[in-house]
Amino acid sequence: MTGAKEPEHLEKTAGWVAAAVIGGGCAAAATQIIVLRECLALFYGSELTVGLVLFFWLFWTGLGSLAGGRLFPNLFPKPSAQLRFVLVLVVLYGLLLPSTVLWIRASRSLFGLNLGELASLEVTVTVIATVSAPVCVFFGVFFGSAWSAVAAFTASPRGTFRLYALEALGAALGGIWLYGFLVPRLPVLYGAACLGAALAALGFWALAVQASKTGRIRRLLIGAVMALAVSAAGLLEEPSRRWQWGPEVVAVVDSPYRNMAILRQETQWSLMADGLWLFSSPDPQSAEDDVHLAMLQHPAPKRVLVLGPLSPDSVQEILRYPGIQRVDVVDPDRTVFLFAAMVKAARTAPLEEDSRVFVWDSDIRRFVEKAESTYDVVLLHAGDPFSLGTNRFHTQEFYRSVARALRPGGVFSFAVSGAEDMLGEAQAAYFAAVVQTLRSVFPRHVIYPGERIRLAASKAPEHLTEDPKALSNRAERLGFSLRYVRDDRLENLLDPFRLDYFRSLADRKDRDGINRDMDPVGFIAASRLWAAQFHPGFSAFMQRPAPSSGPLSTLMAAAAVAVLLLGSPAAIFRTRPEAALAGAVGAMGAAQMAFQILLLFLYQIVAGALYAHITVLVSIGMAGLSAGAFLVGSFVKGRETVFPEVRNFLGVHGAATLLLGAMFPLLETGGLGALRLWPSWAVLSIFSAFGFVAGVAGGAHFALACLVGERVGFNRGAVGGILYGTDLLGAAAAAVATPWVLVPLLGVPKVFLAYGLVLCGAWVMSRQALRRV
Repeated sequence: MTGAKEPEHLEKTAGWVAAAVIGGGCAAAATQIIVLRECLALFYGSELTVGLVLFFWLFWTGLGSLAGGRLFPNLFPKPSAQLRFVLVLVVLYGLLLPSTVLWIRASRSLFGLNLGELASLEVTVTVIATVSAPVCVFFGVFFGSAWSAVAAFTASPRGTFRLYALEALGAALGGIWLYGFLVPRLPVLYGAACLGAALAALGFWALAVQASKTGRIRRLLIGAVMALAVSAAGLLEEPSRRWQWGPEVVAVVDSPYRNMAILRQETQWSLMADGLWLFSSPDPQSAEDDVHLAMLQHPAPKRVLVLGPLSPDSVQEILRYPGIQRVDVVDPDRTVFLFAAMVKAARTAPLEEDSRVFVWDSDIRRFVEKAESTYDVVLLHAGDPFSLGTNRFHTQEFYRSVARALRPGGVFSFAVSGAEDMLGEAQAAYFAAVVQTLRSVFPRHVIYPGERIRLAASKAPEHLTEDPKALSNRAERLGFSLRYVRDDRLENLLDPFRLDYFRSLADRKDRDGINRDMDPVGFIAASRLWAAQFHPGFSAFMQRPAPSSGPLSTLMAAAAVAVLLLGSPAAIFRTRPEAALAGAVGAMGAAQMAFQILLLFLYQIVAGALYAHITVLVSIGMAGLSAGAFLVGSFVKGRETVFPEVRNFLGVHGAATLLLGAMFPLLETGGLGALRLWPSWAVLSIFSAFGFVAGVAGGAHFALACLVGERVGFNRGAVGGILYGTDLLGAAAAAVATPWVLVPLLGVPKVFLAYGLVLCGAWVMSRQALRRV
């Protein structure tokens, strides 16, 4: 009687394991996105952080999956013990979720990072590696163990590789829950705590179902107490924000573009964006520098366009000009509203309001490219291009849009990081990239050296002057009595010898060249500038070699990458089918991850709202993975011969190769540039469709690889964990190589071509090895 009940008992437990896999996938995706968003806020919004987070996430998960796939069957020989252990892992995984968020927020205090200070590379790597290790290793062991446990009592191959589809489905659901419920309605830590509590409760409930009546009640009580304890971690939301920003923090707000914190120190208020200082109020010197160094270059400004959040003090300085008729402030983060409201609430005298000031919460690029009005002065206040989100305001394409929005004789001005006198090598390269791009659109410009180098440019050079006396006379005619932009300071800033030095830096021909949307040399130069502060050698490593032109050089560079990634194991792939299969899965994992990273980069370049929509893009990609795996499962009937599976495997691999290759001409011809004028929902839909199609190819490829793997020598219980780990390790390599090496070396379009060649090489070697099976 007992023997008859055992299969039924295992089948019921297997159903709970499937539910646990969906729940684990949901929690893993939600946690990954939360970690990405929190790390973007901690490490100044740089997309290089995305590559590091994904690398360690995949690396730790891949190691855990390999360990679970290889060791688990030997540690737990009985199927019932295997299934119970999987459910225990689910409980432990739920406990880790809120602690991961708390660890990120405590990192600034633990590592002594001052507000506004750029973190060093070793601190960045250490924080991300230690944050991701526990939760990812646990999930990898859980997935590999779940695969082995299900394979131990089911004969159908669909029953095992569909775990991959269920995990991807759970990941998609986790992203949808995060985007549709958590982000708009709850603080992040509350959401992570509730999700962890739900996952722990699921595991305890599944364990209770298998126990006797007495044991069931005991497990349910323990589970309820633990779930409440995990959910109580949400009460640390406010204290954890103080760990992150210090005791002066007043409010933390997420916009579609970045994370912002408002701080108050006695009577001064400051605004931080992604960990970097934007402005303070009151700060009269910064306000005068932001406004008058540029606006005095125009003889009679009437209409002014401010791009980006500007302090209320600076807006008041603009309004001092007697001829001002209208000031348009484009503030996509709505910081002007938020900041002004808080300052008003705290001051006895309210801030002055003026009917000439209009604030728009539009995307800056979209506003400029669709602008129907023209302006005498355009002030860009977007910060340095330390991320692709800010680099999109320093490209040739954007400068051309600004030029179209200027009236004849109009002045365009912005500031970048610099120094009063001498620039280091990395800083000089960064400065040159900005100036050479500006020169490609505006033939005349004026440089104001300083800790913040201000540039003023125009297409009509007769208005611009480097004569400090002429600027002082303009200020005097306007009736200004300025405290900081005085005669002596103007003479110091515009010293001829100093200007000759800065012009010579911009004239050097050994620089990276023009900063463009699809070849973001400004972002790369800014990243080298950051790296040079801590590791000069690493900055040189990111230096692009002398540019060469023509399609032949492009193909040679891409072929070199393909040989580097696939050349060393080529001999093994030709002789061992299982190694060829694993190599193809690893190559596909690398290509899938590169495609996802590049898709995120391109969305940031086109739309700029990656911080808000990374949840959607990642979730849609995971939904594609699930759909691809389920699609393969629907066509599998029994245990068919290996040959149709090999042909289908190679066919999906070839289709993915063509998809990657097709992205190169699309980007090289500017095919995505027109999307900037489309509605934001349409742009998001297009990029989501790309991610979904790529996900379907990846999910189908993995499922077919599992079917082929059972025929070419892999242990059936271990094939899922081994191939899943191989897939993730390949993806981990691409996660660090793509943003840190290949994009700086080749530019975005050529990276697609390089990975297309990698997949092509893997296809050739797989076909040669598997044809003998």
